[in-house]
Amino acid sequence: MNNQTKLTRKIHEMDAVFNELDSLRITAMKLLDRKNCIEKKVFKLLKQQQSVMRVETPQRIYMLRKKKEVNEQEEAITRLMNHLERKGKCVKNIKKWKEKMFRKKKPKTVLVVLKKTD
Repeated sequence: MNNQTKLTRKIHEMDAVFNELDSLRITAMKLLDRKNCIEKKVFKLLKQQQSVMRVETPQRIYMLRKKKEVNEQEEAITRLMNHLERKGKCVKNIKKWKEKMFRKKKPKTVLVVLKKTD
């Protein structure tokens, strides 16, 4: 068997592996899309149920939680203000500017899925 035939065979094997990877990727994308669609429905249903805060299954815990977004620039300015206040500097103008620049956003409610460990 010459090298050309071996090379062709290996190329065909590699092509088969790539085809399998493509089909697995497509399957994974479809599953993620289905999960996201169901997750949106669960989120809406949990928001409608005022009394139910969490649902437990044998494998997982589903609950709604308020997610506060952290702004790194705002935190840096806060650290700077604290540092300047400790040194006795006036930070009144910085506080006004910070309040104007970084309006407090309403915390976002997200669906949290926790996996139970035995």
